[in-house]
Amino acid sequence: MNRIVLVFGITIFIFMMDCGCSRPGNPVLSGGGKGGTGKLLCVPQFSTYFIDTFTAYIKYGTLDAPANGKYDDSGLVQVIGGVPMVVFDSLKTGIYYVYGIGYHTDPSHYPNLKGGLPITLPKEESLTQYIPVAPYNP
Repeated sequence: MNRIVLVFGITIFIFMMDCGCSRPGNPVLSGGGKGGTGKLLCVPQFSTYFIDTFTAYIKYGTLDAPANGKYDDSGLVQVIGGVPMVVFDSLKTGIYYVYGIGYHTDPSHYPNLKGGLPITLPKEESLTQYIPVAPYNP
């Protein structure tokens, strides 16, 4: 009888220890930056309109805008396949924050636009991301 209680007690103890351990379901990405094969294709968009006059800035290793306003890289919009986009290439897997400023060339719309977006690049591959922009007064 004592052996049965001992084996049962050890089994319960092992089960409780196993349940108490936490295993990460998805590892949290950090880092980011140059040196990989990833590519971000950032498409600025206001409502349903693509913005063709735009400068985008990127900060590596964060999902927030930098407090000091300094970004790691920047790029101008270029039209690729009929879609205006800013391309950031040679990126590693990680997290990024992209901010951009531009203007709408159609005078019937708000001329000055800006916006930003946190981006996670889970694999070193090409990722297209639409950057929502909104009007502002400079």
